[in-house]
Amino acid sequence: MDGSIKKILSKYPFLEYNKDNKSFFGYIYLDEDDKYNLLIDISNFPNNFPKVIELDERIPRKADRHINKDNSLCFTTPINEEILLKTKISNLELFFQHILIPFLANNSFFEINDKYKFGEYSHIPIISLYETYRDILNIDSFVLIANVLKNVASGKKFRPNELCYCGSGKKIKKCNNHEQGYREIKKLSSERLFLDSKKILELRKELLNYHKKEKAPNRVE
Repeated sequence: MDGSIKKILSKYPFLEYNKDNKSFFGYIYLDEDDKYNLLIDISNFPNNFPKVIELDERIPRKADRHINKDNSLCFTTPINEEILLKTKISNLELFFQHILIPFLANNSFFEINDKYKFGEYSHIPIISLYETYRDILNIDSFVLIANVLKNVASGKKFRPNELCYCGSGKKIKKCNNHEQGYREIKKLSSERLFLDSKKILELRKELLNYHKKEKAPNRVE
């Protein structure tokens, strides 16, 4: 960790490090006119992303600007965070490069364009949970997603030459990056996958009841 801290301080010269609190504090400049005053608590990394608070309230303290209830930055959904920590974000440099700096740049883009450059997930947890699995697995059927989660949780292995779980009739290795999606959700615990599969089906039921009540034509698969 000490080596990573030195590299961060070298790359971001307006940051300082408090060893007692295991926190960086100070400014990160995206360019000479675009800076963020941050407190970056790394005490729980790499089990969780560092907790980052933007101190000057340049980013409004509200959910639709990706701020958590404790005023920390909301980088992504818990599912994505867990997968990223087990696959791509193995040290602080990678966290800064692939998570923190893109988040700040996305906020700067929003300030100018009144929209986020890279899109965003819903601020309603159950919906963002569905959206996360939809994006990872690249399928948008509630039932299919729930079935894949249950199968993986039960120990099912989707081998490259098997027919894809999406029902396309193609081998999984040649079907819309579905093999990669399977490999990513395999990183999650069976308990999480079972629970999330139930939540997704519950969301589907709620949406079906809503559309039935409102007589809306939207199709929910």
